[in-house]
Amino acid sequence: MLKPLTYDKLEDTLNPFLRKFRGKARKLPLMVERTPLYIPYSDLYYLSSVMRQTEVHLEKKVLKQSSAINFQKTVAPLLSDSRFFLCSKGVIVNLQHVSELEKDHFVLNNGEEVPISRRNLSQAKKTFLDFSLNQ
Repeated sequence: MLKPLTYDKLEDTLNPFLRKFRGKARKLPLMVERTPLYIPYSDLYYLSSVMRQTEVHLEKKVLKQSSAINFQKTVAPLLSDSRFFLCSKGVIVNLQHVSELEKDHFVLNNGEEVPISRRNLSQAKKTFLDFSLNQ
């Protein structure tokens, strides 16, 4: 692009890239009741390990993944995404959906509370503050 820039030229140039980028929203592969599902990262509120099953908490429902696939394998791709924080050994939260940080837990937009282990509490405060400031 050459100067002077106009909004229309800039929009025409960037739109194909934006469409391509938006179309490739990252998704988490799950196996729920023998059915493969792909949940966009932005829809995930938090994941927890309960009695050898991975519970995937969305805004208004909870999906339970087969116990054949362990929690660590399920959440491994989320750990490289800055939106997710490992609260404790069996709980990972999407910071996009955190409305506040209380004494020892996150409060989500839907009112649910996600506990934070004592060991991870100071890192949770730092990570949440950094994430909030960058939004």
